[in-house]
Amino acid sequence: MPIDGVEIPKSDGWWIQRLYNRLIDPDRQNRLAELDAWYRGVPNLPMATRAQREAVASFANYSRTNFAKLVCEAVRERMTPVGIRTSADRDITGDAEAWRIWLRAGMPVESAEVHRAMFRLGTSYAIVGPPDELSKVPVITCEDPRQVITEHDPRQQRRVQAALKIFHDDVEGADFCYLWRAGTLRVARRSIDRISRGSMIGVAFAPNLFEWDDTRSMVLPDPNMVPVHRFRNEDGKAEFEPHLDLLRRINHGTLQRMTISVYQAFKQRAAINLPDVDENGKEIDYSEILVSDPGAFWQLPEGVEFWESANIDLSPILNAIKSDVEQLASVTRTPLHYLSPAGTNQSAEGAALSREGLVFKTEDRMARCSATWSDVMADAFLWVGDTSRADLDQLEVIWKSAERESLASRLDAATKAVTAQVPWRTIMTDIVGFSPKRVDQMQAERMDDQVLQAQLLARTVAENTQGQNEPQNQPGNPPQNQRQGRGRTSPASDSPVG
Repeated sequence: MPIDGVEIPKSDGWWIQRLYNRLIDPDRQNRLAELDAWYRGVPNLPMATRAQREAVASFANYSRTNFAKLVCEAVRERMTPVGIRTSADRDITGDAEAWRIWLRAGMPVESAEVHRAMFRLGTSYAIVGPPDELSKVPVITCEDPRQVITEHDPRQQRRVQAALKIFHDDVEGADFCYLWRAGTLRVARRSIDRISRGSMIGVAFAPNLFEWDDTRSMVLPDPNMVPVHRFRNEDGKAEFEPHLDLLRRINHGTLQRMTISVYQAFKQRAAINLPDVDENGKEIDYSEILVSDPGAFWQLPEGVEFWESANIDLSPILNAIKSDVEQLASVTRTPLHYLSPAGTNQSAEGAALSREGLVFKTEDRMARCSATWSDVMADAFLWVGDTSRADLDQLEVIWKSAERESLASRLDAATKAVTAQVPWRTIMTDIVGFSPKRVDQMQAERMDDQVLQAQLLARTVAENTQGQNEPQNQPGNPPQNQRQGRGRTSPASDSPVG
């Protein structure tokens, strides 16, 4: 059935056309492509004509340093969900069943990809689909903002009114448009054989070219569900996006250093007062006379002097690049040792202060993602029919601490916490840093140790009691081991005594 009603406000066709126009906006797509290029370490080349571009590329490529990825990964590496609390279990270690679904859905990897895309492009998406036939848990996928877009309630940005994903499937040989609205999924397709352009949109939507695919369309398990969730970074920008000019300056400084070192790698020489002609008035060809050869011997007229350029001093340029890298570490709140090996030589107090900024930034990003991950897991529970655990008022993601202290310092803090009568589970999770699942395992091991200790204590008491009940030796009587029989002088000897 073809798509119609595009002119009717808020119809399915109208929503697809509206979202598609926003998705393919050239400014939006070009911005995302540029950010992705910076993250991959292949930003655009410096200004050059078309004829020069190929020659410049092979030289300029060596001047690019991928600081953008380091800035993103410094935060992402510290964002690790370790548990989920629900209405079924809200203790400090979280709900074991919720965590089982999280692990079974492959979320340790998928959540990392969502965070990476959010830091790389400023926005990322997660889609919650119906349970997989093999894993029996909902399928949760990370989505690229160049293929997915959402429309949000202007009064509550967290609430999604409609969402669109458009892509080409090489296997099916078709373009697909997935439209989610409250409680429904409508799928449109267009059969066409061509090579997919990867993450780029690459699909031209027109209502007369697409038809509804009723076999893929479905009613969602909740009338208010729109299982597409947006993860939005601060101001909707990539971690390095506000500092692109500084990144360009670093690459430009590196390019200038390379240019100077290449074009002035050899010393320049000059001869002063050399005559242009010989005594016969014939022009002198010095290229055949002044040969740069170890065995060459030159005879020059009187008064001729030679000049040789000095070695090139690249220290000012290197110091300028180093200063720019330090500024990048400062404005992005990234510890210097992430961006420069020289940062490992800074003082302990300076390193702690630089990590403090990174911890604060990571905690802010955790707060931005927590509510959205709760929405994702609520939809996952609805897909499996668990409405109790889908209660958002009781749903919470547990994060691993953004701080990464040494084991010695954590154990020292744990010892002091015991003195302060902090509960054992709180010490293990919040101070020592064990995951909730590991703490549950440790609790079972503690119970086993207690049972073993009780058994050992009972055995010791029994042995002591038995020893006290045995008859003691009386004065004038031979020892017990001598009254048991003749020919035995001691229990340690087996030789008969005649």
